[in-house]
Amino acid sequence: MTRERYDAMLQELDDQVLELGELVATTIESCVNALDTRNAAAAQRLIEADNRIDDKRYEIERAALLLIATQQPLAGDLRNIASILTIATELERIGDYCEGIAKLSLRMAAETIDVPMADIRRMSTITERLLRRALVSFKERDLEAAGAVWSQDDEVDSLYGEVFQKLLAEMVENNETVRGGTYLLWVAHNIERMADRVTNIAERVAFVVTGDVGAFRDHQRAQSVPT
Repeated sequence: MTRERYDAMLQELDDQVLELGELVATTIESCVNALDTRNAAAAQRLIEADNRIDDKRYEIERAALLLIATQQPLAGDLRNIASILTIATELERIGDYCEGIAKLSLRMAAETIDVPMADIRRMSTITERLLRRALVSFKERDLEAAGAVWSQDDEVDSLYGEVFQKLLAEMVENNETVRGGTYLLWVAHNIERMADRVTNIAERVAFVVTGDVGAFRDHQRAQSVPT
């Protein structure tokens, strides 16, 4: 295989994982919209569409493993391919969380439960934005941008804590909110886990650029050491 063809295959892998990332980012917004509007038909389509995300992930995996087996890449190329495998897996898991929200939407639509969505919407909007930024940082191999994504996960964690406390308080005060509140707790948990997966993607960008998957954590620890 010529170097030109090899480089083209590496670029194709990059493009495939970015395409998967765009699909997953769009799915985050779609699943929350289906929940907000109690659109059972849209939720069902999202559940069925999760197979597309799974298939895309396996397609990337097969292509990456074929490159490793046939070309035996070294150094930066091997880091890049290994990171693509991890990123594709993280994206697939985010898709699974979206599917979980879509399934909850079906339940809530059937039971005509009315629940407040403002905080959930904020969490999902931030998570989608961070995912898109993480994907751009991977595309551009931008360590600084990936670090910014990694550090902003705290914003989603903080919102999740607020949602958790607020929903619990409402359920204690009014028993009629227990079922809807419980569903929303599951939704909020799924979104918080999505954001955690996004930080894992940012860490993989650091690995591609520096060879150190713990670069951001090491920097954080260094910043916390008193001088």
